Amino acid sequence: MDWMNFGEGILAVAGVILILYNAGNALFKFTTPAISFKRKLEEHDRRLDAMDGYFKNDLDRFESIDKTLEGILQANISMMNHMIDGNDTERMKQTRDKLVELK
Repeated sequence: MDWMNFGEGILAVAGVILILYNAGNALFKFTTPAISFKRKLEEHDRRLDAMDGYFKNDLDRFESIDKTLEGILQANISMMNHMIDGNDTERMKQTRDKLVELK
């Protein structure tokens, strides 16, 4: 066996390994930002979905508060009418029933 041929064979194998390593490294550096961006986008989508749920709950709560405030205003108007006009008990009973429904 000729040592020169053996050395050239080892250098050829090392060259192939080096080329494959550099190609893999370049591919890794090229795809890593895309993968990282995809992960961040998925995380943001999850957070946005959670926020949509929170906002829907808040909107439902605000609508409930609006209905309650409307009932309180109706009750105040009925009491003021009763104080001004006298015994308008029928309207006060209707207002009471509406307030019970709001509860």
